[in-house]
Amino acid sequence: MKKLLLFLAIVFVTTSIIAQNNLLFYNFEPVSQNLLVNPSNPHDYRFVIGFPALSGLSVNYQNTLFSLGDYLNFDDGNENLDKIISNLDGNERINLYQNTDLLYGGFGVKKGFVSFGVQQEATFNMVVPSQLLKFIYYGNQSESGDMNYNSSGFNAEAIIQVNYHVGYQHWLLDSTLTVGGRFKYISGTGHGHFKNFGIDLKSDIFEWNIKTDILLETSGYEYIDNFSAFNPFELLNSGNPGWAMDLGASYHLPKMNFSASVLNIGSITWKKDNKIYQSQGEFTWNGIEIDESDQDVNFDDILDSLEQELQFYELTPYNYKSKLPMQIMASYEYQLHPKHAFALTYQGSNWNSKLYNNIGLSYIGRWSKRFDFTAGYSRLAGGMNNIGAGFSTALGPVQLFLMCDNVWGLYKPSQLSATNVRFGINLVFYDAHLKKEKKEKKQKKVKEELNQ
Repeated sequence: MKKLLLFLAIVFVTTSIIAQNNLLFYNFEPVSQNLLVNPSNPHDYRFVIGFPALSGLSVNYQNTLFSLGDYLNFDDGNENLDKIISNLDGNERINLYQNTDLLYGGFGVKKGFVSFGVQQEATFNMVVPSQLLKFIYYGNQSESGDMNYNSSGFNAEAIIQVNYHVGYQHWLLDSTLTVGGRFKYISGTGHGHFKNFGIDLKSDIFEWNIKTDILLETSGYEYIDNFSAFNPFELLNSGNPGWAMDLGASYHLPKMNFSASVLNIGSITWKKDNKIYQSQGEFTWNGIEIDESDQDVNFDDILDSLEQELQFYELTPYNYKSKLPMQIMASYEYQLHPKHAFALTYQGSNWNSKLYNNIGLSYIGRWSKRFDFTAGYSRLAGGMNNIGAGFSTALGPVQLFLMCDNVWGLYKPSQLSATNVRFGINLVFYDAHLKKEKKEKKQKKVKEELNQ
């Protein structure tokens, strides 16, 4: 149990606020992988195969409290920490997200497109306990000398999974309406969350009186307890089955396109290597004794003391189910010219019965037959403002794409507070856009000849 407490403590100390952000990628149709976030979006190539483990890599970072330069400025460390803690308002959330496309492919059929692949994902969500952090940092400041803390609203969840997915996009009404869907069979690798997390804390300068009602459900604990015995092949078939659906629709009008999608409608049932812990009771903690000859505090001793007082009991393991964090996306795109378009995009992420909202405005440009560019502004949950850019280029059948949602932050790392980097390499064949251009030119030439 101490290892779990240590893990949570490390997350509190070292982790910044990170958010999954698909605003710039949602309307970038030259890259077939955008079907993973927009299942009905039209795209260029009729046959796509991704390089294994290189067809889609995504790393996301968002921090609403401070820039890296402020955090790493040790001369003003105390002042910066005081500013960070004092600005907490209770709405902060930690959201780490990472994904890798181990395999991706797709091919066109008469009136649609079929896609498939294997994707590894890791997600971590936690509500930042701002009130508790302020109590720890500032100590007792009330007139009575006491402090009170209630943990209502706090939760934390970590999920590691592998998705086997297959999707289909179909064109209706002479391609005016496009509908798409994706089914995902999920192999859950690891999970942990607080089904209940109730702590009432009352404290003065001498002792902490704590009342707990905590239920922690975990699966895949062996990877923490004995990482040397980790078998990577178990990632592909862990024994923890799940499923999910992605749905989307697009309606195309002259120079306009409306689209919407709902992602991750589903759940995972955790059956293997489950460990359940409970702390339920009331106790008084007087801290730990410090050797007067050595004023250094051993963090391991603090964890030992807290673990002993909290009295976490391991319950008889049972199977349990967890819902996936669902996303809602919608966009309006206007085409100024066949080579230039603008899009307004919304993204909502639902977790712990709360919706976190992002919105962005982007430009999509087809600058040449094999080079596409996008740039955009995004306003993220927590008040972050980002300027991003990306491109896709194809040299023969090899397509390379790269995009970042905060270009300035990469140029000036000391001012970095948020970014989203996405990279991939594909093999692409049969450019549908070029075929359409050739067809239009041919029709135009025939009309001119008839007019003559």
